[in-house]
Amino acid sequence: MNIYTTEQFEKATLEQLDKIDKALVAAAYKIKENAQNLFVNNTKYKNLDRIRDGIMLGRLQNSQIKLHAFGYNDPEKHTYKARFFVGGTQIRVNKKPIGKHKKPLTKGRIEPLDTIDKATQNGGTILDNYIKRALDNG
Repeated sequence: MNIYTTEQFEKATLEQLDKIDKALVAAAYKIKENAQNLFVNNTKYKNLDRIRDGIMLGRLQNSQIKLHAFGYNDPEKHTYKARFFVGGTQIRVNKKPIGKHKKPLTKGRIEPLDTIDKATQNGGTILDNYIKRALDNG
């Protein structure tokens, strides 16, 4: 493509930015799928299939998109519970002892899975591949 005026240059730049944003969204969906697979196929917890949809993507703003595990408020799916498994919890303690125990009993804790961090470690290479493909095809 030969560019002779500034309008042509601006148009070409906007077209490339649009292609890059589309590649960014496609790469984000791929990283989200990887995070969901890591979330379900972990070595610590089982039966997390029903809350895997809690790992979601944010909105595309200023060529940025965020991957989070906050879930959404659905009374049947309970996807908000994904945040507890991804981030972990603190040790929970029964404040009132049950029976004749002198010490309060611990209820345990949920160990963090860190699936978001693990899924985004190779996110740069995935994004580069999608951007190269988008610019080469266009």
